[in-house]
Amino acid sequence: SLAAIVIVSLVAIPIYPKFERWIERNFMSITLPLDQMVETYSNRITTSLDSVQLVNLLRDEVFPSLLIRQAALLRINGGNGNIDGSHITKFMLLRIDPAQIPGADDVHELMRYAARYRPKPRNPGEIQQFPWVRLALPIIAEGRIIGVCLFGRRDPDDYYSLSDIKALKAIINQTALALVNIDQAKRLHALYQNDIERHEVECRRLARELHDVVLSDLAIMAQSMDDQQANDEYQNAYQSGVQHIRGIISGLRPAMLNYGLRSALDELVDELCANPKIQINGKPDIVLSVPPSQQRYPEDVELHLYRIVQQACENALNHAQASRISISGFLKDDSIDLRIDDDGIGFDVAIPLELDILLSNHHFGLAGMYERAALIKADMYINSSAESGTTVHVVWNEGQGA
Repeated sequence: SLAAIVIVSLVAIPIYPKFERWIERNFMSITLPLDQMVETYSNRITTSLDSVQLVNLLRDEVFPSLLIRQAALLRINGGNGNIDGSHITKFMLLRIDPAQIPGADDVHELMRYAARYRPKPRNPGEIQQFPWVRLALPIIAEGRIIGVCLFGRRDPDDYYSLSDIKALKAIINQTALALVNIDQAKRLHALYQNDIERHEVECRRLARELHDVVLSDLAIMAQSMDDQQANDEYQNAYQSGVQHIRGIISGLRPAMLNYGLRSALDELVDELCANPKIQINGKPDIVLSVPPSQQRYPEDVELHLYRIVQQACENALNHAQASRISISGFLKDDSIDLRIDDDGIGFDVAIPLELDILLSNHHFGLAGMYERAALIKADMYINSSAESGTTVHVVWNEGQGA
């Protein structure tokens, strides 16, 4: 019996931590190790500037791992960093009815118990506002309150000890940094997208001015020249200048977009194949495999999808040294699916494809493509690896993101 006990103990000791971890994960919803909670959480939130991912991480992993069954993270907007006179928005809810969320005045009252356990009423007849709230922690960044996190039911007895509150403070401090980064990323996206839209407006203005004014003036000048003055040298210079201006106009605002996206893509392929500035190792082989279509879409959708395809092709020719590019997909009544495949040298897509990272690494073309896709609520994916070419896949659906 003693030998059996010793053998069982020797076998159980090394596997017990794994068994304990299995019990925690499958029966107690503890997905993050408690002894590494803050470090793991900090590492996770620094890899993304997405508010949805932050909400999912807090709601599905962090709080359940701390045995917290009820929580609400509220954002405070306005009020100059004070709760009074501010606007409360719901950022994350964990098993809380939205009707149970306090307003600004109620949050201000709850903050009297900030960072302290809020006991339940001692007297059975005593009424307590928002009785589910057992702990309130302010979310502070740059010296101002940008939110508050409210905690309720917690296994096994709804109690929050001083050590629990200390651990939660560390989590909330990391959350504050994440929220600030998310806000800054949103502002950066908005500024960049506004720049793109202003750029397109300016391009349309310049194209219209070149077409209606400059080309018209050149035509009048040509008509005013008599046969003796209009020698061969003048005629060649005039035709070259007009052709050059028409090329500039086409680059500023593709004329074939007036006839639809499919027609504009057809013209784009012809221009890329004929442009000597981007021909690498001879004339590039660019194939358009999108079925003919007269389908029309909103003007901004057609423009931004055209620019995405244009930028993807130019990247492949100018940077990836591609000799073959395939543009495929379909144009349906309520959706567009386009793929741009090339046989170039590819690049490393392991870096986060976030706007600030792309800009800091001088990937301005990629940044513009992602922001254009975001402007029209389209999804864009890039798959690439060294020496294996690149695939850009963009999908737009009518009503997507509404």
